[in-house]
Amino acid sequence: MQRASSWPAVVLGLIGVAYVLGFLGSPWPLRVHGDGHYTYLWARSLAFDGDLDLSNDYALCGDPWSLREPAREGLGPRNLWSPGPALFWTPALLFARALGVDAGAIDPRVRAACTTGRAVDVAMGTTLLLGWLTVWLVYRFARRHVCTGAALFAAAGVGLCTMLPYYAALLPSYGHAPAAFCVAVALERWDVGRGSRRAVRWALLGALFGLAALMRPQCAVFAVAPALEWLGGAWRTLRREPPRAWLAHVGLGLLFAGTALLCFFPQMWVWKRTYGDWLAVPQGAHYMRWEHPFVDGVLFGSTGGLLTWTPIAYLGVVGLVWAAARRRSRAWAVPTLLGSGLLVWLASVVWDWWGASGFSNRRLTELALPLGAGIALCVDRVLAWGRRHPRRAAAAVGTAVLLAFGGWNWAAMFAVAEGAAPSAREERWPLFWRAIFERGTTGVWNAVGNPLAWPASLPFAIAYRVHPRHWDAMRGQGVHYHEFEPRVVPRAGENAVHPGSGLHALYLVEGFEPRARLVGGRLSAVTSTPRARMLVPLFMADAALLEWRWATVGADRRARARVAVRWNGRHVFTADLDGEPTVHRVAPEPGTLRVGINEIEIDVSGAPVALAEIVLHAPPRAARGP
Repeated sequence: MQRASSWPAVVLGLIGVAYVLGFLGSPWPLRVHGDGHYTYLWARSLAFDGDLDLSNDYALCGDPWSLREPAREGLGPRNLWSPGPALFWTPALLFARALGVDAGAIDPRVRAACTTGRAVDVAMGTTLLLGWLTVWLVYRFARRHVCTGAALFAAAGVGLCTMLPYYAALLPSYGHAPAAFCVAVALERWDVGRGSRRAVRWALLGALFGLAALMRPQCAVFAVAPALEWLGGAWRTLRREPPRAWLAHVGLGLLFAGTALLCFFPQMWVWKRTYGDWLAVPQGAHYMRWEHPFVDGVLFGSTGGLLTWTPIAYLGVVGLVWAAARRRSRAWAVPTLLGSGLLVWLASVVWDWWGASGFSNRRLTELALPLGAGIALCVDRVLAWGRRHPRRAAAAVGTAVLLAFGGWNWAAMFAVAEGAAPSAREERWPLFWRAIFERGTTGVWNAVGNPLAWPASLPFAIAYRVHPRHWDAMRGQGVHYHEFEPRVVPRAGENAVHPGSGLHALYLVEGFEPRARLVGGRLSAVTSTPRARMLVPLFMADAALLEWRWATVGADRRARARVAVRWNGRHVFTADLDGEPTVHRVAPEPGTLRVGINEIEIDVSGAPVALAEIVLHAPPRAARGP
C-alpha cells in the first residue's frame, strides 16, 4: 500500500500560517473600514439587533457616505454592498457573544462595537478561514486533473501570489474573499459530479451558485458552467431518449434555478426594501457604462490591472486557454473560461473599473479557482516536458537563474556607478535593495515599457506611434473624472491636464522638450518642434468648454506665435500669442471629445509655446442628465 504524501498538508499548513501572520500584522488600524464598514453592518445588525434595518446601525456606527437617506420616500436606508458575507460573520459574532468575548463592545450603546474589539476580530477571522479554504479548494480541484506537485504549486500561487491573501488577511471586512470561497465551492462541486442527473446534485448546485451570487451578484456569471452542462444534456436527451427523460431533465434545470433563486432571494428582498425593485443596481443605472468596456485596462492597466499587478495570473490565463483547446479537459475548462471572461467583461464596464484604491483588480478576486486551475495545467505541462527532456529543463532553469542574478548584479553596478546606491560607508540594506531594484526596473521601463503590459501597450504604441511606456498613463481614472452619483460632476481637481508635472508628463508624446520649464510662474511643457502631439485619457467626454493656459517662450519677452489645435483630427481653434500668459476658452463641437484616449495635435509657428494647463469645464447641471 502506497503511503500518502504529507506535502499537501505541509504546504497548505504553511499558507495558513502566512495568512494568520498577515492578519495579525496588518498595517490597517481597523479590521472594519471603507467598503467593509457597510458590508459588516449587515452582520452586526443581524447579530445584535436580529434584523436587517440599518437605521440604528448608521446612527451608532457612523455613515461616512451618507447612505442613511433613502433612495426615495417610503424606503429604508440604503446599502450599496451585498449582505451575503453576513452569513459567515453573523454566526461568528453570535459565538463570540455567547462566550462573552469582549462583552463591553457587544453593548449596543458602545460605538466601538461597530469596528473594533475582539468580537469583531472573531468575525473577521472567519474571512481569514474562508480565504485559506479557497486555497484548499484550488488544490482539490487541480489535483483531480493534474499531478500533486502541480496542484500544490497552483494552490500556493493563488494563496500567496494573487489578491486573495490581501482581501482574506489584510482587508477581511470586504466581501471579496467570501465571494472567492463560494465561487470555488460551487465550481469544485460542479466539476466533481459532472454528468450526474441526480436531483440532489442539481439542487445543491443551485444553492451553491445562488450563495455565490449572494456574496456579490456578479458571481452569478459562473452559473454558465452548470447551464452549459444542462444544455448539452438536454440536446443529448432530446436526440436519444424518450420524452419522459427529457421532461425529467427539464425538471433538473428548474430545480437548479429554483434553489439558486431561493438562496439569492435575501439580496432581492434587500433591494426591494431599499431601492423599490427586486433587481437593482444600488449605485444607479448609470454605474454600468455598457458602451465603454475597458477590458484592456482591467487586465493590463497600471491602475489595478490583473496581469500587471499579479503576473502569476498569466499562467492561469494561458493554462485555461490551453485546457479549453484540449479534448480531455474541454468539458470543465470551456465553461470555467467562459465564466471568467464574463466576469472580466462585467468588471470592465463598471464605473470605476479599476476598483478605486486596492490591490490588483479586487473585483476579480473571485477568479481564484479558475486561475488556480489554469496555473496547475501550465505547471503540469512544464513538469511533463521536463521529464521528457531533462537536459533542456536543467538548461532552462540554469538560464533563468543566471538571468535573475545577472540582472540584479548589473542593476547594482549601474546603481553604484550613478551614486544611487551608497557604497562608501555602512548603510541600512533596504536602501541598497531599493536603489538596485529601482535602477533595474527603470532601465527596463525606459527601454521597452512594462513587459507585463505588452499585450495592450504594444498595440497601443503601434496605433499612436509612441513608446510603450506611455501606456501607463492611458488606462485608469483619467481626466474629467465624475463621481457615480451626479452630486459632484466632475470631481474637484480631476478636470485639468498639467503637462509639466507628474504622470501627466507621459501625455506628451512628440514635439516637446524633455524637461518642463517654469514659465510665467507655472510649470509648463515647452514645444520643441513646429508640430507637437499629446494623448489625454478622458473619463467622461461631456466637457462643454476647454480652457487653455499658455505663453510664448523666447529671448524677446514679446515673442509672438500662432497655434492651431486639432482634437481627435478635428480643428478646434487657431490663436495668436504675444508673450504674455494667455487663456483661451473654446466650446468643442459635439463628437470631438471621446471617452478613453484623445489625440491632441498642436501646430506652432513663430516662437516656442509653453503649455501650462488644459481645463475641462462640465456642462450646466441641467444638461448633464440623470
